[in-house]
Amino acid sequence: MKCIVVLWCALGAGACVENPRLVGTAPTVLWEHAPDEPRAAAPAPLSVEEARAIAQAHDAAHTCELTARALRQHDRARGWAVLQQCVVRPDFTDLEALLSRPWLEDVAASADAARLVAHVIAARGGDVHHDLRLCRRARIPVFSLQAAIADPESYQGRYVLLLGAPKQSHQRGGTRALEIAETRIMAESEWVAAGPRAATTTATSMRRDEGGGAAPPLREDYRRSEGQRVEVLHNVSVDTGRAILVDAGADPFLEVGTDYVLLLRFDGTREAVSGTVLEERPVATVVAYFEPSSGLFARLGR
Repeated sequence: MKCIVVLWCALGAGACVENPRLVGTAPTVLWEHAPDEPRAAAPAPLSVEEARAIAQAHDAAHTCELTARALRQHDRARGWAVLQQCVVRPDFTDLEALLSRPWLEDVAASADAARLVAHVIAARGGDVHHDLRLCRRARIPVFSLQAAIADPESYQGRYVLLLGAPKQSHQRGGTRALEIAETRIMAESEWVAAGPRAATTTATSMRRDEGGGAAPPLREDYRRSEGQRVEVLHNVSVDTGRAILVDAGADPFLEVGTDYVLLLRFDGTREAVSGTVLEERPVATVVAYFEPSSGLFARLGR
């Protein structure tokens, strides 16, 4: 490797003087064929199988999300890949974390955002009416059936999310048409006995004297049973009165009478005969559906 040093010196009588001084800028050193500094290679993206393996290695969805969050600090794409697999776990219910920083930006940019949100809402018990408020605050484009029915032109082609149960099924040209009745989650309370119980019995006998004759004894019994009671809250679905016709394709697993969290693409309205009346009915196409987890909660009575 050759080094070229350019020096300025004071010339006198056609020669350099002894102990030359630098005049002007410092010497310029040029290295020929200098190697480039090595750059760290970008980490390879995670495959779905690798991300799933990381997510399934955790005992709880909460720790899975923490791992994805830590990974995101070093590589956003790898962190998001792991989080998506955390979300589809059956125990991931933290919709608030999913729709807040740092994940909100990734959710908003994802083509599967509506499907992920629907999955989490189903895992939380299917309270779509409440959880759609969180989606609106986060500006996630998933809307209610009530809004779509009120303004079908504005919501045509958009995602609609509802809790509903198929009521009727018809076959049309190889596809399955269903009428979905929208339902809403309500809490129903019931008190049940729990744990050991203590019983107390008090008996009193008295004899009356009526004219010196013996009378049968009077007996009074009092019993009291004490024990702990538990208030059990059941999630029950109540019909809202709204309904929609949906195209379920050839899917046979949407069972009549069963509640589902349904993600639909709203297709507007079309004319349909109801009895002897021709009316405009809202219609949609099924994108995804999830069976909500059983809502059973308990708290101790006072």
